[in-house]
Amino acid sequence: MVLSITRLAADVEPRRPSGYPAGMRDLDDLFAGLAQSRFRRRFALGRREADYLAQRGLDAVLAHGAEFVADRLAPARPANDGRQTPWRNHPIFVAQHATGTCCRTCLARWHRIPAERALSAGEQAYVLAVIARWLRNQPEAATAPRQPDLFRD
Repeated sequence: MVLSITRLAADVEPRRPSGYPAGMRDLDDLFAGLAQSRFRRRFALGRREADYLAQRGLDAVLAHGAEFVADRLAPARPANDGRQTPWRNHPIFVAQHATGTCCRTCLARWHRIPAERALSAGEQAYVLAVIARWLRNQPEAATAPRQPDLFRD
């Protein structure tokens, strides 16, 4: 199940991928709204997260993301809801805060996914597609592997 959700999120980046439940936001509309939020637009991958993404690749990082979403976000009443997503140390965590996919309250506000019920497989795939799009849109310089310093002692 996690692999198929990850594959769907990684393979497509249309505005509203087929197979997603009705009511999910158009991704262009969503990202335009996120760009207007002073809080959401301040997020960017740090060097540590960018290096992790560059070393492991988007597919592996999205596989981790599928597990995080299934464990921490998909249940009807996630443990510590509102505080379950760390702020850093993994590219998925930063992307979740940047895209409003960090808790059930943000999912309801930004993505029109009601709280108090478990996320469907289609909704989980939508969340991963949002995260994947944000990660793909990070500046190349931030996601490029760091070159070794040849002149350092």
